[in-house]
Amino acid sequence: MVIFKLSKELGGRDEVLNTPFNELLAHLMTHFQNEECKAEKEQADYYMNFVAMLNSNPQSKEQMKSVMKFMKEIQPKKKVEQSSKPKKKYQWNERVQKKIEARKRAEQNM
Repeated sequence: MVIFKLSKELGGRDEVLNTPFNELLAHLMTHFQNEECKAEKEQADYYMNFVAMLNSNPQSKEQMKSVMKFMKEIQPKKKVEQSSKPKKKYQWNERVQKKIEARKRAEQNM
């Protein structure tokens, strides 16, 4: 799969096979991010084209309900921002927690 995805970008099969694995992973991540951005752009274009056609052709109230339902389905999804903070609070297991507390007490006594 890596050869298939990256051979166009890197210049051929030989270049993919001769590239270090770390660089291949970076190229692969970039490739998938580009595909994701392209898909998001296509979704937004499709939605905007539909809204433009809808505005050029007014609908009755009954039709408008089904149109609004369809618009909710095709509306581009907002990307959730990834924060650097973990979502849940992780804790050390009990043995490690006791060692940490003992080390803190020892540092305070010094």
